[in-house]
Order: sequence, then C-alpha cells, then structure tokens
Amino acid sequence: MFFNSEYPLNEHFKFYSFGGFSIKEGKGYGFRRLPSEGFNIVKEIYPNGFQAVLNSQIYDISYAAGAKYNVNDWLIDLSNTFGSNTFNYNVNNTNNASLGIKSPTRFYAGAHSFLQNTVNLDVSKNIKNVNIAFGGEFRFEQYQIKAGDEASYTQYDENGNIATKDSKVIGAGGSQSFIGFSPDNALKKTDTQQQYTQRFPMIWIKS
Repeated sequence: MFFNSEYPLNEHFKFYSFGGFSIKEGKGYGFRRLPSEGFNIVKEIYPNGFQAVLNSQIYDISYAAGAKYNVNDWLIDLSNTFGSNTFNYNVNNTNNASLGIKSPTRFYAGAHSFLQNTVNLDVSKNIKNVNIAFGGEFRFEQYQIKAGDEASYTQYDENGNIATKDSKVIGAGGSQSFIGFSPDNALKKTDTQQQYTQRFPMIWIKS
C-alpha cells in the first residue's frame, strides 16, 4: 500500500506527503537432519529425521511529510522522512534436541531491524540565470538485533536446566538449522553523530 499526495493552501504554500507499507513473507529450507543424527534430532518426534523450514516476515514502513513555500521567488522546502524495516525469523519443523521429547517444533529465532529519520531543509533562488542554493540535513539512525525464544538458542542439561560446561546433555541446543539470536547477540545502537551536513551555498549559472 503506497500513497502520494499534495495539498496547496494557496499559490505560495503547499503541503505534501508520501509513503507506504508492505509485508513480505519468505520460506527457505535447511539441510535435512537424518535419523542417524541422534545428537541433533529427537527421535520420538522425528523418527525419520526432518528438514527445518525458515519462514521470514519482513515489514517495511516509509513516510515523508513536508511543506514548500515560495516568497519573492525564494523556494523553501522543509521535510521529515521516516523509514523502518524489520526482518523476523521463525523456524518450523525443527527441534531443540537438548530438550528431548519436551522440545517445541516451532521457534521465534529473533529479528533484525533498522530505522532512519531525516529532517531536511532546502532553500534556493534563481536571480537572472544565477541559481543560489543552500540547506541542511539532520539524520537519526537505529539498528537493532532482537533475541529469540530462549529455547531457540539455549542448550539444556538432562534435567531441563540451562546447561553449563559441567552439565550432562542429551542433544544439541537451539533450534536446528537456524539457531536463534541470544541476549548476548542482541543490541540496540543509535547514531546521530556526523549526520548533520551543511550544504554550503552554491552558485551556478544556467547555460
């Protein structure tokens, strides 16, 4: 779903806005786990082995709004633009072998996300074929890795507790084929430094 709009208040001043929203779904397959791979499969759940399925869901959002003003042939454009993308990972038809028969077969394995917001100002004027223009921009960015379900990344001991180096385990931990992001992987970083750029006054002559 996308839109593009403009609304003039008068001959000098107008608002505009555009943006969109989309959802994408994907499906991929991991390497097959064979019945002989006893450390990687729960035979009570998958006596013939299994082939894990990675289902992805991607959400894209973008939105811009601004205003243009023309006074004495000075063109002023002030706008704000926002965009966000989130990539979710879900693993089906798999297991966490360290949980044995108690293992789920579906896991949320975490997500990547990124967003950006930009504020922009442009000013320009044409004077007898000489164009003068300047402006500025400020940008904010944020990147994030989100942790998945605990069982998607954790190895458990034979008693169902989180395994340590001295624990006795019965199988591999995490969701087979795609291990989820753990809290150790998770992060949230922002950046506004050195994102402000001044467009120095420029003058050029039209040919």
